[in-house]
Amino acid sequence: TVPGTVIAEGNEAPPSTIDRTELYVASSTGDRSLRVSEAVAAWGWVPNTHLLWYEPATFQQVFGWLYAGTGDIFVVEDDGGAPKRVVDEDGIWSVLHLQWDPTGQRIAYVRARRDEPYTLTVTDRSNGRISPLLEIPYIGGDRGGPAPVPQIWWAPDGKKIYTGFTPLGPGLTSTTSPKGISYELGKLLVLEIDVGTGTAKQLVSAP
Repeated sequence: TVPGTVIAEGNEAPPSTIDRTELYVASSTGDRSLRVSEAVAAWGWVPNTHLLWYEPATFQQVFGWLYAGTGDIFVVEDDGGAPKRVVDEDGIWSVLHLQWDPTGQRIAYVRARRDEPYTLTVTDRSNGRISPLLEIPYIGGDRGGPAPVPQIWWAPDGKKIYTGFTPLGPGLTSTTSPKGISYELGKLLVLEIDVGTGTAKQLVSAP
């Protein structure tokens, strides 16, 4: 948390019977309160800064009507000011498992879209540069679907990312990513990825 501020989340203001989550910043002394967004899907503090990040939510039909994330990520100073968009997916891609690096300068996340490969991506918030690091293949099968969305961990120095997942998919034995990492179904795969070069090293492939 940032000294002198607190977050209040969960102010329900639903249209009809659909809930939404509003996001506020309030001072710990109670002398000011600022509404950051009227509907958010996710939020948190940016490490080593006084910035708050959030993903807006809009009223969408996703297996029923609900507030769902837009795929855009904004940052805003904790004392107000104009929000700055740092990830712009234009409602086409979802942003999953977002993790900031230890410096608060870069975001790692999984770009996800139905019926297409997922991509582990890094975006620099200062210049907007997007660096795709790893493609996770679309597997298909009887019902279709990608490999499970990988978890993401930054190394303490911010130079590498670690990720792991277990590929699944009916009727498929294996597939290979463009980086030459073999995805074997049902086996845990743990990778070390150099953020600067994009090279991936397989650390674990176990049943």
